[in-house]
Amino acid sequence: MGTYFKYGLLIIVLLLLSGCDSYKQDSFKPEYSVTAYLAANDEMPQIRLTQTTPAKNDGTTSATDVSDAHITVSEVGSNGSVISSVLYQYGGGNTYKPASAQTVTPGATYQLNIDIPSTNHQMQAECIIPGSFHVKTADSAPAKYQQTNGIKLLSTPSSYPGREGYYVIAALSQQSDTANLTPYYANKVATESYTPTSSLMKISSQIFNAGDFQKDSNGNLIMTVTWEIFAFYGENQLVVYALDDNTYDYLRSLDVQYSSTQVTPGQLYNLIYHVQGGIGLFGGIATDTVTVTITR
Repeated sequence: MGTYFKYGLLIIVLLLLSGCDSYKQDSFKPEYSVTAYLAANDEMPQIRLTQTTPAKNDGTTSATDVSDAHITVSEVGSNGSVISSVLYQYGGGNTYKPASAQTVTPGATYQLNIDIPSTNHQMQAECIIPGSFHVKTADSAPAKYQQTNGIKLLSTPSSYPGREGYYVIAALSQQSDTANLTPYYANKVATESYTPTSSLMKISSQIFNAGDFQKDSNGNLIMTVTWEIFAFYGENQLVVYALDDNTYDYLRSLDVQYSSTQVTPGQLYNLIYHVQGGIGLFGGIATDTVTVTITR
């Protein structure tokens, strides 16, 4: 799976992670799997909780819903003291919803605690939310496809403890029909049966760190968005994601799973989860979005 397809539909893949779980292949045992993304300045998200079932013949797994869990997400201080907490209640299926509204604070640390009374099982995870940032286009005029080496964005840097920011950039088409396909993806649709309104509606980049970008005199990051992530002409939203360590580690281990030439065909490697007592992802992100128009 190529880089641009592996990270395609980033947020949808992240939200649906627990629907088809990767797991340790040595000897199967059921695993509880949690999926939650806390986005800076957004409301607390839903949490998905499932338990994996034995692998099918094709190596994939399904999952069963877990309905009796007690779930709490707490913002904690540097000394581990609880600043505020949000209780979650079962919302049907595999989802749990926050019982009260609370906004995710950029730069804050959050702890997830799950207790499942029926099996006396506990799960814990922690994430740090990346700092907020602001993105704008360097040129507001429509961009002619492949006339330059890409579209340039100017972004204030997102802060994160102990390191530079990690970023993924996604192009979300607003005019995703076959007539608007760019040449590279038009050929893929013709030869590889990609469906424009699903497979190609959102294409995302590899992971970048801040050191991959130049800076202007004001310290803004100069991000070059290459043409490979544009599947369609017309209006596209460019979404820039800053990633916490949990999301970064999961995606880079996913890169080994699906892109490495050293992976034995049919063999699944363990992904990096950072969840105690289970698998899945309790991650933090910060985002900003700009709109660009791509012309022929």
